[in-house]
Amino acid sequence: MKLRVIKAFIDRHTGKPYNPGYVYETDDMERIKQLQEAGYLERVPLPLPEIEQAVIVPDEDARLPKKRQKKK
Repeated sequence: MKLRVIKAFIDRHTGKPYNPGYVYETDDMERIKQLQEAGYLERVPLPLPEIEQAVIVPDEDARLPKKRQKKK
């Protein structure tokens, strides 16, 4: 889960500093609850970004390079 940091802190488990506006990511719900109760994280998780699917269209003019023959 990703949550936005609203108050600066140093994570006691990793030693990593977090400033307001940073994103804190973990799946440990107990740790999230502790940090939210202490006022370090927002209560609402960040929305997951929508991932666009790439569509690959073959280019009729594209050609694979021919293998070069070794010169003797």
